[in-house]
Amino acid sequence: MVGTDLRSVSHPSILAVGDSAHPNGPTGAPFRPSAQTAAVSGVYGAEQAVARVVGKPIRPFSFSTFAQAIAVGRFAALFPLDANDNPILFVMGGRSARRLRDILVWLVLHFITFERLLPGVQTWPGHKRAIA
Repeated sequence: MVGTDLRSVSHPSILAVGDSAHPNGPTGAPFRPSAQTAAVSGVYGAEQAVARVVGKPIRPFSFSTFAQAIAVGRFAALFPLDANDNPILFVMGGRSARRLRDILVWLVLHFITFERLLPGVQTWPGHKRAIA
């Protein structure tokens, strides 16, 4: 269990990121087990660790994905989501959706490399989850 700062509720010196963290904040929903969640919360965890050292508080962690991509065999479905993970606009399917999904997965997996080469470049869309 973590607070909105991704710090353990029982041991505040421990940060948890990715799907190992279960927030007890306003949404209380566990994060999706995905590379994107791990990358985004990992960046926030690093920012949180640095902020604690320099004594500067940062905003609580808030994250929602901006699209969902599902691969089934050689095909895929891709659709954008609103801040509460509800599908909006359109659903893209077939091989073109699979290719776009593969590109997005590649980008997510290489964000850490981009951050190492260009420190500070890592940011994330969807960081304003609506609170019910």
